[in-house]
Amino acid sequence: MLRKIFSLHCDRKWGDGAMTGRAGKEKGDELERRFARAEFSDGALVRVRHPVTQNVGGRLRTVTDVDVLSIDFDSRLRPHIGISECKSTRGQSGEQDRLLWLRGLQALVGADRSALVRQTVTEAGRGVARHIGVDLFASSELERREQVLEHVPQHFATIGETAFKEESAAADQQLKKIGDLPSGLVSFLRHDALLADPHRVLGALLTLDEVTRTGTVLPNPLAKLLAGHVLQALVSAALRAGGRTDTVGSEGTRREIEQGLNTGDPHDRQILRVAEMADALLREELVTVHQAYRSAGAPSIERPVPSVRDAMSQTPAWLVNFMDLAERLRRRSPIARQLPQTIDLAVFDALLGGDAWKAPAFDHLFAREHRQALGIAMDCLSKAVPELTKHLLPLKDLPFDRAATASLSQLKHQ
Repeated sequence: MLRKIFSLHCDRKWGDGAMTGRAGKEKGDELERRFARAEFSDGALVRVRHPVTQNVGGRLRTVTDVDVLSIDFDSRLRPHIGISECKSTRGQSGEQDRLLWLRGLQALVGADRSALVRQTVTEAGRGVARHIGVDLFASSELERREQVLEHVPQHFATIGETAFKEESAAADQQLKKIGDLPSGLVSFLRHDALLADPHRVLGALLTLDEVTRTGTVLPNPLAKLLAGHVLQALVSAALRAGGRTDTVGSEGTRREIEQGLNTGDPHDRQILRVAEMADALLREELVTVHQAYRSAGAPSIERPVPSVRDAMSQTPAWLVNFMDLAERLRRRSPIARQLPQTIDLAVFDALLGGDAWKAPAFDHLFAREHRQALGIAMDCLSKAVPELTKHLLPLKDLPFDRAATASLSQLKHQ
């Protein structure tokens, strides 16, 4: 069932998901890169040209894209989503229309904030922006923000002209030739998983594990990039689950994930109740039949009773490992909230042969505690999708001794 869901036609592009139009012009691209760099420097996981999909007639279709998507986790591991539209146009032309469009896109994406970045802005535009709750920036204001970012590389990981962009183009071509790997599944893990509820991410990983276990061989760089996106999706889901434990506890969070996997809705147990009632009714009927046979002098034959509830269940055996990861991340939220950035630099820069990850500006993301947290995440991934984990083993050889923070080692044994 899950494979059918994720086999729905979706955007196959592996790279930055670029769309044609003004956003693809050189000045627009440069403005996007600069704003994405500033957002990453402020602690956000950043994606450029993030596709926005919608289910239309049972098929997933890309309806537009977000120039810069920013995802922050606060100290309680609650996600905060920001979207930004970057336009190199000047003057008043299209300014207010774009502000209104962006406010609607914010609602569609479910973002907490939105920003329009333009070459110049007008007072009329600022008035509309204030009224509808959209931030409006001129490029001169972005320049002031960049004055304190001289130590940050201009291009790194998924931002700008990097090895990731080149490898993504090759992976895009490889993906087209692999019929056993649903393009909708890949698109979800690359994009939507960063914003999705944990049960949807875990469901996608169950499907991916099924695909890779059937003998589908993934070439590099496709395998390495997919492994990185899957690790990022797993950690993002664990961060959300860890934050959820504050509200409903660990057991409540696990139960919500199980219900979501089994019914599609983590807060609706009605279907499971019906299945449990059906199981109880079937057991009662069998007991009645056996009693009738014994009354007639015939011996009863004990046979296992099939369970509707168990047949519906898609709970992975490694859910306990996932919950352990989520709880550990919640207990060390200062490190945990940085982990998505660490993964981006480690996988999409270091493992692809880049050098930007070595910049002193990123020292705070490569402490011993980040290695420990990353190791716990990789252990969980090795149980969820073991065929992909081997492509990330070189992460263990990276130097995670560039900063000193409080230790996580005691938590690994709790």
